[in-house]
Parts: sequence; structure tokens; C-alpha cells
Amino acid sequence: MFGDKLKELRINRQLSQDGLGEILGTSGKNVSSWERGIARPDIDTLKVMAEFFNVSSDYLLSIQEKEEIERIRCLFNELGLEFPDDMTLEDLQKVLKMMAFMKGDK
Repeated sequence: MFGDKLKELRINRQLSQDGLGEILGTSGKNVSSWERGIARPDIDTLKVMAEFFNVSSDYLLSIQEKEEIERIRCLFNELGLEFPDDMTLEDLQKVLKMMAFMKGDK
């Protein structure tokens, strides 16, 4: 998740991994490792990254997404349904909308 967001933000700014590394005071190899999920940046670098991309560190770390997924997991458990671990938050939200539609809660 973090790596995907970082790559998307980097590409949207039309930066290479080396270019972003230079801005963050690190190497393009480190940026590559972060994007592939092999490593994570330290807290200071994360702060600089968030400021540069004008996003929150919570956004970069997917904290709100994780909380929303956990809320949906609890809902599935309450309904006695097996939680699909391989679905994205967007897919889970679509499932919830479909369930509400089938229930009649348009």
C-alpha cells in the first residue's frame, strides 16, 4: 500500500526514483526499495515526503484505510460472513453498497 501510493505520487510529479531520492536526501535505490515494499523510510524522511507531496503521513501509511477495513471486517463478523482478505478497500465499499441495495437501503 505505502509503496503503491509513493510510486503514484512520484509519477504524478513526473519524477524518477533518483529525482525523488535527491529531493528527499537519499538514493533512488532507497526509493525503489520503498516502492517495492522491501524497506520503509525513517520518520524524518516520511515527514519530508508528506510535506513535499502535500499529503499527510496518515495518508502515506494508509492509516485511515486500515481503520476503515477493520470497521468493515467487524461488520462482516457481526453478519456471520467470511471476510475476504484479498479485496481492496474500494472493492469492499462496493460490496457494502451492493449489500445495502439488496437489503433495500438505497
